[in-house]
Amino acid sequence: VSPGVIDSPMSREFLSKASLQRIASGSCGQRLPTLVEVAEVVFWITSPEAKGVSGQNIVVDKAWSLETHV
Repeated sequence: VSPGVIDSPMSREFLSKASLQRIASGSCGQRLPTLVEVAEVVFWITSPEAKGVSGQNIVVDKAWSLETHV
């Protein structure tokens, strides 16, 4: 699981408000993913429901990486 910039105390400490706003505005829903959203993906990928998934990198960044690299 590869989280992008998430809404967290660490992000707010190390990134400027302008940078956080720029990233959020380029993300689906105009906001950063939360710690809970990342944890939910980790919970799912380690559950029996995900037994068919292997060798994947799951990006949790509300599509920001798609918007910035396409």
